[in-house]
Amino acid sequence: MLRRLNAERLSDYDATVYLTSFHLDRLALQRSTEWIEGELQRLADEQPEFLTAKPRTYGTGTQFTILRRPKR
Repeated sequence: MLRRLNAERLSDYDATVYLTSFHLDRLALQRSTEWIEGELQRLADEQPEFLTAKPRTYGTGTQFTILRRPKR
């Protein structure tokens, strides 16, 4: 999961994380959607400079955003 998120971080803009991107990983790892959401929340709590979490603007749930790498 972290490898996939890091690849997104290489872009020039912040990227929204879509749980549908993890469906194949979820099936291969035999993990639930709730488990993936929990891992994303844990990562957002531990590394807020990498991933943010906030309530969705529309609907329910949490929106996760990968923050781009700072320019050097």
